[in-house]
Amino acid sequence: MENTTKKYGQTLSFLPLISFTLWTIYFLFINERLIKTETFQNHIGVVTDMLQNYNALLFSLIGCVVITTISMLIFTVHIARLKSMDAGTKIAWMIFMVTFGAFALPVFYFLELRGEPSNIEVYPDIA
Repeated sequence: MENTTKKYGQTLSFLPLISFTLWTIYFLFINERLIKTETFQNHIGVVTDMLQNYNALLFSLIGCVVITTISMLIFTVHIARLKSMDAGTKIAWMIFMVTFGAFALPVFYFLELRGEPSNIEVYPDIA
């Protein structure tokens, strides 16, 4: 099967995890002063630092969620179109991806998508 899911599967599976990692690094960078002085448990300080950078944190987190949602939607449609996978396995993969989000996508890529033959039979649409 030569489609975008198979072709760009590795990028699609790791992009959400990378984006959330970058967001976490940015969050820790914002609170660097509290981490260095070992007062990260000072919740007022954390809230103050977050409010000073609220827009950047919010929009970058929204970007992470959008990237993850798009990747999960593409993989879910790919799973639904497979003829060779039984319904129970399809549902299990979908529940796994929804439950674990960005962490489940690389697992799906390595366990299912990477070893998938290029000429696998698929339904023409998901209906």
